[in-house]
Amino acid sequence: MFKHFHKKEDDLHIRILRYALENPGFSHEDLLVDLNLDENLKIFVLDQVSPGREFFCIMSPNTGHVKDNRYMLSFEGRSRLLEYDELKEARENAHNASVLAMWALIMSGVGVFISFVGVLVQLYY
Repeated sequence: MFKHFHKKEDDLHIRILRYALENPGFSHEDLLVDLNLDENLKIFVLDQVSPGREFFCIMSPNTGHVKDNRYMLSFEGRSRLLEYDELKEARENAHNASVLAMWALIMSGVGVFISFVGVLVQLYY
């Protein structure tokens, strides 16, 4: 129930969306270098960030050469990233509320125990 929430690195999709939000006008080369991806992931990323994908828009005119294209995050991509951030925050808040509730129950139990011991002391001493 109270598993430890460890901070893990965001999924590659989220990292790409966040990069696009923070770096409007990026090129494929910019993205690949800045995200420091291995060779296996480069092909995947190039496929995801390409004309016609719903999360990215081409900023500069399409010259026919993919390397010349400049991209930015679309409204759909920005919306998905915002939803992800809100969900992540809600999960963290829910975890914090659960921990706080558990501490409140423990403190309440300690208070009941102390009251019970106080009543026993008064009865027998």
